[in-house]
Amino acid sequence: MVLTKYIKPFVSSFGKEKWKSRNIQTRKKAVQELPVSDQQIIADIALNDSDESIKIIAINKSSDLDLLQTIIMKGTSSSVKKAAEIRFYQLLSGIKHPIPDYKDREKIIHGSRNPALLEFIAENAAEPEFRQLAIKRINRDALLGNIALKDTHADVRLAAAQQIAKRSTLERVVKQARRKDKRVYKTVMAKLDNI
Repeated sequence: MVLTKYIKPFVSSFGKEKWKSRNIQTRKKAVQELPVSDQQIIADIALNDSDESIKIIAINKSSDLDLLQTIIMKGTSSSVKKAAEIRFYQLLSGIKHPIPDYKDREKIIHGSRNPALLEFIAENAAEPEFRQLAIKRINRDALLGNIALKDTHADVRLAAAQQIAKRSTLERVVKQARRKDKRVYKTVMAKLDNI
């Protein structure tokens, strides 16, 4: 009984904190098994683990947008920064869970000057309203033309068509939208007439 009193705390703490093990494989497995709800531990691992592959596993479980932005800006390894960037883009666009609050994501989009991020959101965001927010902030005509022709939501296609400025893209969209989307066709045709 006395022996159990001293051994039990040692064994239970050893079993619970396998992500602190010196063995990389043990740590890796422990991080993979961590529940997503343990965001504080995941953040600590993503910032401080000595092994890049373990940091990347933690990053792919993170839902903390501020943490991901910190890693993108201050990370030491290009592979870790890239993993954080991909996860950040996916969370912002709402295609990976747990999806952060809409208002937080909207605030980041309004303040972003990163064209790659805005273009990713415009093409991939789960919510049509969120795609429209990003479309208003981009100006790459080829991408806008693709969205105007291929997006699944009519209002998003129209928003993209309204942003197109180059004649060549307008002509391409007019040809392809003629029998598919009358609102896009009329919008683009009016812009061509003005040019």
